[in-house]
Amino acid sequence: MAAHRSPKTARSGWSEPEMQSPARRLAAPARRLNLQELAAGWYQSVVSARIPGYGVLAHDLDLLRRLRGAIGDLLLAGASPEAIAGHPCSWQPPCGLDILFREQGRRGGHGIPKPYVLKADRSGADLVLSMTLFGFASDWAGVAQHVFATAVQHGIDWRGQRSELFLPAAQLAELTVTSGEGLAVPRPPTVALIEFLTPMNAEGDDPIDRPATVFARLARRIEGLAAWQDAALDEDWQALSRVSQSLSYDATMLRRRSRDRHSGRARRHFTVDAIDGSLQIADLPPPLWVLLLIGSITHVGKGATEGFGRFQLG
Repeated sequence: MAAHRSPKTARSGWSEPEMQSPARRLAAPARRLNLQELAAGWYQSVVSARIPGYGVLAHDLDLLRRLRGAIGDLLLAGASPEAIAGHPCSWQPPCGLDILFREQGRRGGHGIPKPYVLKADRSGADLVLSMTLFGFASDWAGVAQHVFATAVQHGIDWRGQRSELFLPAAQLAELTVTSGEGLAVPRPPTVALIEFLTPMNAEGDDPIDRPATVFARLARRIEGLAAWQDAALDEDWQALSRVSQSLSYDATMLRRRSRDRHSGRARRHFTVDAIDGSLQIADLPPPLWVLLLIGSITHVGKGATEGFGRFQLG
């Protein structure tokens, strides 16, 4: 992803005297693009923090849920009364809670996806936490950087996270914000490998029995996220669905598993069906290959914002 001009001046228009509400902007995107064009103009900002000595927590799936909750609490503390009540924020530009946590509308029975994902990686002995903001949500990267750093340093009970481990006091060795535009799209491989780095929600159609449902989940998510890029997707989804169902899949390396989820609002724990492992697909047509490339950034399925459904391509 190449460096690009600031999204605030090039994309958002939030400096204009009469600003369009986020919900209205998402409901009426300025452009119609196919998947290839969407990838070429895809823009995002990444807030990243490195915590020395905490690499052992990189695969703890509950960590990102805790981080998201801490970020939400901090945004709530600095939000407008309207946003706190669950209504559109009256501030210009709107507060971070409105952009990152409030549902901005629904399409086809599904809410427009939140414009970010969280992820955790290990770098040697260190933990690297990242928050990727998509499209015009990048205009709130400064807000995200502040609450991200505060949440990491003061909003998470690190010792309670893994009480059996001896961990040093959490410190931020690095905190960066990078922005970029345009995804490189190489030619589709003869055989594509989807390797899940975190479990993907498998409620409904089981991807082991019907692997093409991975594309259905991706299409729904990326079509919603395209609106944050000020774009509506111009694709024949029915035709792509038929193509996806005719492809040759090897799902023998996928595994069923249950994963725990926690609802902060309902204050309850529950389990959901999930899959992990890897999936091979032969002879992908270009549009579905691009869908996978974008999906490797956005994650796929429910719980994507807190790190679930993350995959890499091989």
